[in-house]
Amino acid sequence: MQLVSYRFAFYAVALLVLSCIPLLQGYTGTELQKVFEIKSLVFFLGVIAATIANTTGVGGGIVFVPAFTLFQVDPIIALGTSFAIQSFGMSSGAVNWIARLEATHGLDNPLRKYRSWISWGIMISCTSTALGQYIIPPSPHILHLVFSGFSLTISGLLFWTISRPRKTRSTDLKYTAPSAVSGVILCILGGFITSWLSIGIGEIVAFYLIFQGVNARHAIAVAVIFSAANALVGSVYYIQQGPLIDLDLLFFASFGAMIGGALSPALATLLSEITLKKYAATWIMITAAAYFVLGAIHLG
Repeated sequence: MQLVSYRFAFYAVALLVLSCIPLLQGYTGTELQKVFEIKSLVFFLGVIAATIANTTGVGGGIVFVPAFTLFQVDPIIALGTSFAIQSFGMSSGAVNWIARLEATHGLDNPLRKYRSWISWGIMISCTSTALGQYIIPPSPHILHLVFSGFSLTISGLLFWTISRPRKTRSTDLKYTAPSAVSGVILCILGGFITSWLSIGIGEIVAFYLIFQGVNARHAIAVAVIFSAANALVGSVYYIQQGPLIDLDLLFFASFGAMIGGALSPALATLLSEITLKKYAATWIMITAAAYFVLGAIHLG
């Protein structure tokens, strides 16, 4: 019952915030209709991106940033818009992953076991995300290169995990001094990468937990929670700077992202882990290559 109230509260607040966007834009009825005709298809992009993100642990920015560049959106605004949309989409995925694991496992919910680790990891990574944005602001001149390089790395790692011999996974995270130190370092690194690319922390957390012996779906759930927290923190920078966010794209894509986030936990249960990884890795590889080419053309 408590989880139902949390989910209801999230969607109520999210819908209230999104409904204010047309008012902030000051559109007339005719202008709003024109915007709807031009950008409403972004809704489906939001569904696709959030579904990929919340079923694999890969941040939704892996889809949004290249796609918005294709729409000829300024790279920094594309980045800020990606953060903002993920605040809705990844949060939707997080509350639904929590609800599903709670309903499935009850008191044995793995998220309860990792509560301390998750809390500290989120605080460390979110601090790194905020610091990274202010210490070394993202540069549009190298964004396409760094983003594509990181995306291709993630794609390669996904294909590699598919080719590895499958081993029986437990749901226990090994609490040792080396694993704690490596966890802290990876949370700091993931936070800084996220600050520049809007992706990073979810991918790093998912791979870290899987290699620690955690069940892949549980690792994805934790990664989604990390991504949601860092997206919310990362959005603050772009709101303060302008805002450097395309509100029209945010409006339409966020509705789709919340739907994708809500459906993803169930979808991740229905589809095999290998199938999900193949689709995600292929999509990431294609979009990374396309984004690199588009970025090179734009800067050239």
